[in-house]
Amino acid sequence: MIIKKEIKMKKIFVILALLVSFADARDKDGVVGFGLTAGGYGTGFLVMYDAFKFIYIPNTGSDSYILDYELWNYDISDDFEIYVGAGVMYSGNFAVRLPIGLDWNLIENFDIFVEYAPQLNVTNWSYGEVTAIGLRISF
Repeated sequence: MIIKKEIKMKKIFVILALLVSFADARDKDGVVGFGLTAGGYGTGFLVMYDAFKFIYIPNTGSDSYILDYELWNYDISDDFEIYVGAGVMYSGNFAVRLPIGLDWNLIENFDIFVEYAPQLNVTNWSYGEVTAIGLRISF
């Protein structure tokens, strides 16, 4: 029973993430990107559209699904940007996140980011934090 409920929740989360990721977001002018990320939950794949970022991390125990929205960004220089977002994560339990990161544009359409994300698990009201590094190619 719990396994069926978990599978259903994963499907709902993936469908919601895909629907929301095609919504019109601000400040990114239709940027689409793909990449890899590695951090506290393992190595995963990332898809980006405008200010939305969807991450899938396959794990042996419970796969992780993350959907973040970039709320604010500031260009430190032509190559560096800091950002703050809000997001949700499902990895057997639901959590809300506050990703804070630094984005380094190495060359046009290719960047590396580092991110720190405190999160609150709303299923059992526990606190956690995750750090990650990733690279993206955008179009």
